[in-house]
Amino acid sequence: MRKSWVEEINKDADIGGSKLNGAMAAISKLIGSTGEVGEAFKDAMDYTGAGDHPAVAKFLYALAKKLTEGGPVRGAGMVGVNERGQVTWPRNEAMPTAAQAMYPNLPSRDR
Repeated sequence: MRKSWVEEINKDADIGGSKLNGAMAAISKLIGSTGEVGEAFKDAMDYTGAGDHPAVAKFLYALAKKLTEGGPVRGAGMVGVNERGQVTWPRNEAMPTAAQAMYPNLPSRDR
């Protein structure tokens, strides 16, 4: 039965195939973040085989996505300097003032 569960997980569109390593890493990170309770839970899953059940794996992965920290956020590119010596954003726009950056929808943004 456990072998068929593992095969079902491998074929699953949400966590299987090329996504399996990432899903298992997220689940492992979730369980590891709970200390001794997580270790006891992991031992129980291994002992009973419940950790191989597709519903358990999908539930833990959904929980891990909600509770674990995300990855890095990519920026828009490097800041540069235009021909007049002004610091520019990646789209060759002038760098906004602190007030314009904090309140981008104010009318002063266009000035």
